[in-house]
Amino acid sequence: MQLDRVESGLFTPENFKCVEVYNFPSTPSQEKNFMNGLQNVRQLLEGLERSLAKTSKYEDQLLRCKSTHAHSHAYWWDSDRSEKESKCSKSGTYDLVGIKPRSQVNLAESWSTMSIVCLQYQYEELSKRYESLLRAYHDRCAVVRERDGALGRLRARTKDAHSQLAHAHRTLIAVGDKYLELCRKKRTQKNKYEDRIKHLKATVRGVMAMCEHARLQLDTTIARYLETEGEAPNAQLLAEIRKCNLLFLENLRLKAQIEKLTPGEAFSEKR
Repeated sequence: MQLDRVESGLFTPENFKCVEVYNFPSTPSQEKNFMNGLQNVRQLLEGLERSLAKTSKYEDQLLRCKSTHAHSHAYWWDSDRSEKESKCSKSGTYDLVGIKPRSQVNLAESWSTMSIVCLQYQYEELSKRYESLLRAYHDRCAVVRERDGALGRLRARTKDAHSQLAHAHRTLIAVGDKYLELCRKKRTQKNKYEDRIKHLKATVRGVMAMCEHARLQLDTTIARYLETEGEAPNAQLLAEIRKCNLLFLENLRLKAQIEKLTPGEAFSEKR
């Protein structure tokens, strides 16, 4: 039976399909486990090949023993018929030349029977071992198929994770570009406002200088009018105008100082 399977090409390499397990990088532990599984399957296949070879050898021996046994039986029946025809009852041997004694025939028959029994026993043991190895081989194939399925699922999960990471990477790049663009806009606007603040400060300094100059002129004019003014109400009005002028100028100075300070420094100095 095993010889027919071998001759029919059941276990030829062409009948085994090669499966691509995965084509992406894996960890060393996974590669080690996979190689151990392949080594175990290879050992099982080698054991099956040796068992098939031994089975074929024992089958040949069994066929030779059966043919020898059949030849011995045929020889025994032929010699028995010749003995009946010769009717030699007292000699214990045969008269025909070339015929062996009964004891030798019985010995050959017993040896051939023992050989057949031993070979049958060995054949049964080898058949049992072959069946167990075949079951182990099928179990290993099932384990390999299960592992292939697990690897396929892991590969699909890896592809999904890769696509998610690629999407997140693109999103981060877009957010980073937007952030850099906003930083550039902020820097541009900051420089623009700083220039405007500098220009306004220069304008305030110019206005303060003009106000100071106008105050001096107004003070000089009011002082001249006060010297020539004889009426008390008019003199008091000129004094109030001079006082308001001084307060207005002081107010402008305070505003200019506040503009120079940061928001926190103004309150700290006030305290």
